[in-house]
Amino acid sequence: MILELFSLIIIAINTIVYFLPRFFSFGGGFTNSIEYFIDIFAKNNEAIASGQYYRLITSMFLHGNILHLFVNMYSLIVLAPIVSRLYGSYGLLTIYFVSGVAGSLFSYFLTPAVSIGASGAIFGLVGALLAFSIQTKSKKMFKSIGYVVGINLFIGIVGTGIDNWAHIGGMLAGLLLGYFLPKQVKISKIN
Repeated sequence: MILELFSLIIIAINTIVYFLPRFFSFGGGFTNSIEYFIDIFAKNNEAIASGQYYRLITSMFLHGNILHLFVNMYSLIVLAPIVSRLYGSYGLLTIYFVSGVAGSLFSYFLTPAVSIGASGAIFGLVGALLAFSIQTKSKKMFKSIGYVVGINLFIGIVGTGIDNWAHIGGMLAGLLLGYFLPKQVKISKIN
């Protein structure tokens, strides 16, 4: 399945933002220090409170290491075609960005920790699929998505450096958008 243009652009931006500063040694070279990410637009509550609201968006394009980048972009590759088929290209883009910002806002209001990554946006795509599974009464789809959400939230609870609030905020936004955005397919009961 060929990824659509919006997904490819999102993947390209995330990849470029990850590698470009390291390749050209901006900000101290190849580093994963938290100070580096704070300097280049991470979600930092103190900075946002002082008026740097753009961090609610820019933090979605920063990743702590290559595995973090890979997992989020792989998730996008898997989820984007399904969400796009159900909600259309603009629906995909809307769900991705609104959910990413919602994840940043949840994180801002509920944890003082510095946060980076596209996970809130990715969880928004999952939330939209969850909404679709509820609307179509698809128990199988609902169960599958439930497992994915449960496992990821559990990993966030037992792991370190994972912003579950961003995940929850993104998923709730995706769930709401999934209910209200126009669908590209007819809603009917499926199994």
